[in-house]
Amino acid sequence: DGSKCARAEPAAASHNADGRTMSRRDAGRQLWAMVRKEGLEALRDRRAMLAALVYPLLGPVLVALVFAGAQHSVEQGQSSAVAIVGAAHAPALVGALVADGVTVSSVAANAVHAQDDGDDHDVVVWIADDFQAAMLAGRPAKVRIDADLSRPGVRWTVRNVAQKIAAYSQRVAFGRAVARGVHPEIMSPVLVETRDLATSAQHAASLLHMVPMFVLLAIFVGAMQVAIDATAGERERGSLEPLLLHPVSTEIIAIGKWAIAALMSLAAGALTLTLTVLTLPLLPTEALGVRVTLAPEMALTIAALLLPMAPMAAGALLFAASFARSFKEAQTWLSALLFIPMLPGLLGSTWQLEAAPWMWPVPALGQHVLAVAALRGEPVSWLALASAGSVCLLV
Repeated sequence: DGSKCARAEPAAASHNADGRTMSRRDAGRQLWAMVRKEGLEALRDRRAMLAALVYPLLGPVLVALVFAGAQHSVEQGQSSAVAIVGAAHAPALVGALVADGVTVSSVAANAVHAQDDGDDHDVVVWIADDFQAAMLAGRPAKVRIDADLSRPGVRWTVRNVAQKIAAYSQRVAFGRAVARGVHPEIMSPVLVETRDLATSAQHAASLLHMVPMFVLLAIFVGAMQVAIDATAGERERGSLEPLLLHPVSTEIIAIGKWAIAALMSLAAGALTLTLTVLTLPLLPTEALGVRVTLAPEMALTIAALLLPMAPMAAGALLFAASFARSFKEAQTWLSALLFIPMLPGLLGSTWQLEAAPWMWPVPALGQHVLAVAALRGEPVSWLALASAGSVCLLV
């Protein structure tokens, strides 16, 4: 039966069909035949090719959509209209807001008129009835901003309006001080100056920390369907036992299947990284205050960090899929392995992960932290590259 054939195969690893010792040339020919066979089957499998190529195209598109959505939120926050209730109590404040570029959608004299208006405004500025009296008496005048901060773009609108009102308040305070013969600097005993020491690359890296995760995920997804088809798929089709009956060692069969899966994984990761590099300069990031580009040496560093994951990903997926007895069972097991490349990216979005030396040899984690450091413009040492890559190749 098939199990006996599989256990009896080690003898065929060093002998051919005639019983003579297999030479290195014969082993090379068998390996090439095995690689060619697996390659042709992978190319014929449209499902595997679709999974290997669609995700590399989808990753850069998702990055572009994230940047476009962020810029749209900022622009919407700067140009969104607000409703003002009690505008008659503070005409100077309303005029200052309009002069600073705030668009006023509607103006109501008081809360009763605002409720009768019936409009559902995202941001409403409420001016107290005693606003003018408080200003004349030199007391703080009350202004309230009501907003639904769960809606997209509203948070930016509230921040923009609050900054405009604070600027108007400061101008009024300085005017009061001058009118009383007091130098305005007396009202600011402590001057706080904030200097942004981050470079443009570091600002861009804070927005691009998900790019390494997309590339690592593409590396796993690129080999997933091929690994399933080469193991559980062949077992389900009944073509695995006839393959094991050939006078070819199990090592050559395993290496042939692994080589094609690793090649598909490498191609998916390289395609994702290349499309990301080509897409980033085209993204509209002016409103975010950063210019996102990847220099060629930075892209090569990231490639040297991430692409060595391809052989390990292919081996891990093949190993896991070899225990499954059906295509669907293999898909279930291998889908769980996709959390490995996603976990560092998800943790990095909430925690500050610094590239500590102990992280370098940890697969997926070392690649992520070092790639983010490269995106920030920080130098990545040869020791870090060797530690991250050698462990993946060893695994």
